Amino acid sequence: MKKQYLINALCGIAFAILGTVAAQAYDFRVGDVYYNVTDEEALEVEVTYRNYDYNYDAYSGNVVIPDSVSYNGHTYRVTSIGDWAFNDCSSLTSVDIPDGVTSIGSSAFSDCSSLTSVDIPDGVTSIGSYAFFWCSSLTSVTIPDGVTSIGESAFSRCRSLTSVYYTGNIGQWCEISFESSTSNPLCYAHNLYIDNQLVTEAKIPDEVTEIKYYTFYNCSSLTSVTIGNGVTSIEGSAFEGCSNLSSVVWNAVNCNGFTSENAPF
Repeated sequence: MKKQYLINALCGIAFAILGTVAAQAYDFRVGDVYYNVTDEEALEVEVTYRNYDYNYDAYSGNVVIPDSVSYNGHTYRVTSIGDWAFNDCSSLTSVDIPDGVTSIGSSAFSDCSSLTSVDIPDGVTSIGSYAFFWCSSLTSVTIPDGVTSIGESAFSRCRSLTSVYYTGNIGQWCEISFESSTSNPLCYAHNLYIDNQLVTEAKIPDEVTEIKYYTFYNCSSLTSVTIGNGVTSIEGSAFEGCSNLSSVVWNAVNCNGFTSENAPF
């Protein structure tokens, strides 16, 4: 009897500990923002969610994320927006992301239905899968020239998007790896702006060797393309949905293996 009582007591303690861990998914909170320590030695943290199972409106209104935060005698640099950090925060209207952030995690802003625009800082190099999934009020997004990859369906169901602002040039835009058609915000926005100018004529520089999958997918603002001599391959769906594209000038491009489903135009 005593043995069974001891087993039951230990099980109760274990469940209590697990419950506490599940309830508090973050390492600490400063102000209205929750953080996880990602590198104790380098003193780096990510922004995270309040509770995975119930994060609804953990963040609301305008959220300003600082460059660094102090906790328990240490000052930590904020370097990433973690997976699911702002998921399901339907009252979030805007977020200021510091320049030190280098990555935006999977589903980081999914279902933020009141978020209208996002300026992604220059330091970001990757945007995770479903990062902005179903941000139904998102009308514009600014993507920095350091971004090299955008994950599966990152902008899926962002049907209010009208504008994509890119801080780099056409050659750098061609270097971004989009995992799916809805990884590219042009899928809905249709309009690409570089130097705040709508891109209607794209001149691909000679140093570009490949135009990747979905690079200009659904870019209806595009009317003409001149492809540089360095380009040797154009991947499937690179220009699919460019409904106003009427002029293409190109030279030695390998289009082998295309089908009606993945043709570049």
